[in-house]
Amino acid sequence: MKCSPLYFLAIVLSISTVILDQTAIPVALPNIAASLHLSAVAERWVINAYLVSLGSFVIVVGKLSDTASKYRLFLLGNLGFLIASFFCAVSTSAVMLISFRVLQGISGAILLPITVLLILQEAKEHEKGRWLGLYASFGSVCFAFGPVFGGWLTHLFTWKSVFLINLPINAAGTLLLYFTASSQLKSVVFSINLSKYGLEFAGFIGLIASFFILIMNPKWSSYTALLIAVLLLSAVTITLCYHRKKEHLIDVSLLKNKVFIKYIVISVCVRLSMASLIFIAIYLERTLKTTPLLTGLLLLPMTLPSVFLSFFIGMLFDKYGPKPLIHTGTFLMALGLCVLATVHGHNQYTMILLGTSLLGLGLPFAVNTVLTGALTGAPANQRGQASSLINLTRQLGTAFGVAIIGGVISYMPLIIQAKKNVILTGFNYGIAAAAFFLIIAFIISLRLPRRVKAI
Repeated sequence: MKCSPLYFLAIVLSISTVILDQTAIPVALPNIAASLHLSAVAERWVINAYLVSLGSFVIVVGKLSDTASKYRLFLLGNLGFLIASFFCAVSTSAVMLISFRVLQGISGAILLPITVLLILQEAKEHEKGRWLGLYASFGSVCFAFGPVFGGWLTHLFTWKSVFLINLPINAAGTLLLYFTASSQLKSVVFSINLSKYGLEFAGFIGLIASFFILIMNPKWSSYTALLIAVLLLSAVTITLCYHRKKEHLIDVSLLKNKVFIKYIVISVCVRLSMASLIFIAIYLERTLKTTPLLTGLLLLPMTLPSVFLSFFIGMLFDKYGPKPLIHTGTFLMALGLCVLATVHGHNQYTMILLGTSLLGLGLPFAVNTVLTGALTGAPANQRGQASSLINLTRQLGTAFGVAIIGGVISYMPLIIQAKKNVILTGFNYGIAAAAFFLIIAFIISLRLPRRVKAI
């Protein structure tokens, strides 16, 4: 078995649309809202529907991928995402758009863990660090490039193009994998048995979905009590299932391992800080009044280093292990956000470029290494679950990041009673809060082992 460049390209093409849509759509949202006459609540749910469904279902796919055909799950997720993207583009109402954003999220939840496992299954043992490094780097490029991508497409065409561009990309990924996947990979029987996990499955979906919605809508409403009830009932259901059965969707041994938990916490902190990218793009367009094109150029330094450093970081991982790389990445990212937190007023493009450049340099070191370290250290028969847990915590980190950074930007000026330039002051404190979580990640990484060991 061999992970060829074309095989790898098929995988990253398919996952690129899943990641891009997390940060590209918020930039296009004002145009979407104007075109479809969306209310403020509907605007939020265009974003939330995708993140909630993505985060809720990703945990289930991990168990399935350890037993079912990864190749056919990949095809299922790709087809679902392609269909959902088309219907999002032709949506004529808020209900239609939000419904197909849910289908996008479910399809993305299939692709996120499966794509990692397809690389691990085909790559040679001594090359896994390099290929996973390239994969994680590509993911961080897509996440950072999302606002740029969404801004450019909306500026040059319409908001519909942000969805329609997914169709040729996902179709190309499907065709490439069909022609490059090994016969052994294709021959695995597609068997999914959810019957013995029925209650546990429902419990996890209810728990994660209600938790996501509560995070994203922190204000008390008529639905809050219902969401809390669903969350508690789901938690009780999962607890009873774990007491009564021996086999579960998530192997408890993974959660008992201290090293894996450290990777999880670092992943949450890094992803939480990366949520600031959404607010940086919004700040540039709405406060500094930059055009989508100029916004893209100012954010471009966050994507370029990942393109050029990916393979180099994979080699460093194989040689030196994850610890020094995570130190470097979290330090550079925190430094970049601190620079951005000092931006005041217009025409400070030099400081913005310096901050985004430092952030871009740190991204591949931190993001790539956390994913690679956690997965290469997991047992082969539990990598599906480990991949799902990492991806779930990344989605939770994004959700927490949007809520926390957004809350700081909104309420910090009121706390310090800043009457002038309130939005700018809130932005400064919000970006500083994002840098604080990277400092936490740096401290936790000091306790990681130098070399990756199987869990």
